[in-house]
Amino acid sequence: MEAPDRGEGGIGARGRISRGDAHLTEGGRALLDFVPAFEASSGCWHNLALELSASILEDPAFKDHRIGYDLWLVSEGHGSRQTRRLQLIGKQGEKVAFDYGTFRAKLPVAPLPGKDAYIVEMTVTGSIRTRIQPDGSMEILLAANRGAHASEGSWYSAAHGSKSFRAMPSETLKLELPAPNAIHDHVNEPDTFRALAEQHVALVLTPTILG
Repeated sequence: MEAPDRGEGGIGARGRISRGDAHLTEGGRALLDFVPAFEASSGCWHNLALELSASILEDPAFKDHRIGYDLWLVSEGHGSRQTRRLQLIGKQGEKVAFDYGTFRAKLPVAPLPGKDAYIVEMTVTGSIRTRIQPDGSMEILLAANRGAHASEGSWYSAAHGSKSFRAMPSETLKLELPAPNAIHDHVNEPDTFRALAEQHVALVLTPTILG
């Protein structure tokens, strides 16, 4: 990749060429060059930027296909089990977002002052993207964010998990989500984050091709 070097008069003013590598995720962007420019008549700054993005061309044989997702969230730990189900539909190559709302769970740790129990609220959001392959299999990218915070506290922590699968239609897949990390400002609550780590949260996915 080559990009014009920025000189005193703006992009490419000195006629130099710079070389470098850009590593992009699908739909991601890389900033190649940036120039702040002052417009004297208005007294305002305007930013000039050169960005690079990339996308994947869909196979014409499958671009109009739909994929159905039967997606379960399973949370287990401390003597309780909670499940929620989402049924979603997306096009070939389309990123389909999901949001399970809020779960409330009681942790086996000392409650906050004036409370009977230590209650944590958890959220799980994410996305699925699938591409049907010529051999009938599917390339699936499943990504999720698991967040948690005390219902009566000030801290919030989250962790991200993702996995790429090669699967056949109607095959069931599982993604274990990592526990939120301990927060340095709340190192006096090690039992809280240890209990969160003992609470196992997973996504269970069964995809089907709808045609």
